[in-house]
Amino acid sequence: QLKSRTMELWDTRWRNLEDHRQSKLNIIRIPPTKEILRLNRRELRDLTTSLTGHGNIGHQLHAMHMVPTPKCIQCGAEDEDTDHYISQCPRYGTERLRIFGTAHFYDRDWTRLPLYLTTKFLKATGRYTIIH
Repeated sequence: QLKSRTMELWDTRWRNLEDHRQSKLNIIRIPPTKEILRLNRRELRDLTTSLTGHGNIGHQLHAMHMVPTPKCIQCGAEDEDTDHYISQCPRYGTERLRIFGTAHFYDRDWTRLPLYLTTKFLKATGRYTIIH
């Protein structure tokens, strides 16, 4: 009962946050601890930056005044946030099909998949590689 109550409190607090828009959109479930512990340091870093909307993507680079527009640098079709990159960008359709078994996701379906698949996709595309 304590675990259930703790999760309920966390969920209420999380939903009531007024900021952290990208994180709230992308983290819709609490991943099992065992799943997180299986990740190596790079996978954990890449997963964290993607789920929180940080990293080498148009939306974040534009917010930091590093690029003139938040448009996707791969397809130019829409603002590039994590969801566009992982679920919609045509540039990564082949990788999505190979890793996830589908070329496109809708309604953030990718956020419900096992973390190892998302980290495999991040590694395959290289988009969250740190810029030095």
